[in-house]
Amino acid sequence: MRSWSGCIRTASTGAHIGFGQPDEMKGVHRHNLRTAGARITRHTRILTGPAFSELPAIAFITINRIHKFYGSRGAIAHPMSSIERDRIANSRLQTASIAQLFTEARSYNRWQDSFLDDAAIREIYEAAAFAPTSANGSPGRFVWVRSKEEKERLAGFVKAGNEIKILQAAATVIVAYDPHFYLNFPRLMPHAAGRLIAMFQSDPVEARETAFRNSSLQGAYLIMAARALGIDCGPMSGFNHDLVNGHYFAGTDVCANFLCCLGMGSVEELYPRGARLTFDEVNIVI
Repeated sequence: MRSWSGCIRTASTGAHIGFGQPDEMKGVHRHNLRTAGARITRHTRILTGPAFSELPAIAFITINRIHKFYGSRGAIAHPMSSIERDRIANSRLQTASIAQLFTEARSYNRWQDSFLDDAAIREIYEAAAFAPTSANGSPGRFVWVRSKEEKERLAGFVKAGNEIKILQAAATVIVAYDPHFYLNFPRLMPHAAGRLIAMFQSDPVEARETAFRNSSLQGAYLIMAARALGIDCGPMSGFNHDLVNGHYFAGTDVCANFLCCLGMGSVEELYPRGARLTFDEVNIVI
C-alpha cells in the first residue's frame, strides 16, 4: 500500500523547477504568483521532500505585457524590457509540471490500495486555499470521507456504477458550499465587510449562486493541489444530493456541490483519453 504524507509525485523526466524573486520594480502594477518547485527525476513516481506548502515564492507578472505607471501626468505605457521578459520566462513551470497537472493527468475510475493521511489532506487544502475566490469569500466546505464505515455509507448515496470508486479510493472529498459564507467577511475582507454582508443578506439567491460558483472553483483548486502533490483524482457529480446533504450537513444550510475521489489511480477501466474542443471552436479573442 502506498501512503502520502506531503509527497510530490514527479512526471516522467525533467529538471529542477526553479523559481526566484526579482528585484523590486517601483511604479509597476503587477500580479503576485505563488509558485513551487520540486526536483523531477527519471523513473521516479513518488519523491519525498519539502512539502508543497513550504515552497512559496513570488514571481511578478505584468498585466497584458504592459507596465502602467499612474502619476500626475496620467497613464504612461511602455513595452516590457528583455530583462522583464526573461523574468516571466523563468517563472514558467517546466513542461513536465504542466503535464502532471493537465495534459497527462487523468480522471480515474478504479484505485490501487493506498492511504491518504491527515498531513496530506491538510497540505492539499492549505495549498488550494491561496487560490482566488470572489471577494476572498471562500464559500467552499469540505468533508473528507476516509473511514471504511463512512465510505460504505457514502457509496450508498451515489449513482449505480460509482460505488466502487468510493470504496476503492484512499478518500473522497465532498466539495460543498455555505450560502452564508459572507458572515466571514469581517475576517476575510475587513475593509468592505459591512457593504458585502448587507448586499448578500438582501439577496439570498445571489448569495447562493456566488457560493456555488466559487465552491466549484475551490474544488478545482483542490484537484490541482492534489495533482501537484502526486495524488490522483476522480471527480464525480453522480450522487443523490438530498441524501448527502441530509447525512453530512444536517441542521445546516451547507449543500454538496460535487465529489472527488483521491488516491493512487489504477489503469483498470481507464479508457482512452476523450477528445477536447479545439481553441478555435470555443474561443474568441476581441
